[in-house]
Amino acid sequence: MRKNWVLDYTAAWHDTWEIIGAFATFVAVALALVGFWFEARRAQRADARAEAAEAGRAADRAATDADRAAADAARIARERRAQALLVLAYPEWHEEHRGLGGRAVGHWRVRHGNYSASPIFDVFAQAFVGSAVDSEMTSSVLVPGGAGDFLTTATDNAAPPVAVIFFRDLAGVRWKRLQTGELIEVDENRRPI
Repeated sequence: MRKNWVLDYTAAWHDTWEIIGAFATFVAVALALVGFWFEARRAQRADARAEAAEAGRAADRAATDADRAAADAARIARERRAQALLVLAYPEWHEEHRGLGGRAVGHWRVRHGNYSASPIFDVFAQAFVGSAVDSEMTSSVLVPGGAGDFLTTATDNAAPPVAVIFFRDLAGVRWKRLQTGELIEVDENRRPI
């Protein structure tokens, strides 16, 4: 008869159960390692996506800041140009009397004025008769609303002199304004930039 069937069964299958247990443990450890590896890869991809998204947002912020800076610079340039357009120099005829045959006798003056809301500096105005400098005027500052004039040697009311004014605005930008209205940015030597 049988002594103890459980002991017999266990003795007969003991090595098999140990092998199965060891294999199951190996599979469990392998699955855990594979799961850990997949989780680490997923976390790396998520971190990479987060870093890429942050880099994209930083690039967008930089582009927005650059656009804002460019827009501000353009606005400031427009404001400076608008101020500079309010500085004028132009010839003006002053008739003193009528001569023989009704001919006007007088002289030309060059009027210059700052009609902007800001002072201008290093003001230099010239009057040209033909291609030669006829007369000029210098002033260190011209306040808002300030104006003046200077005489030229031109006395023919049919041939006015040509007026040009150079000045520096509050921002330090130097300008040349022709009586025709043309406005040109110039360097410290009055050469166009």
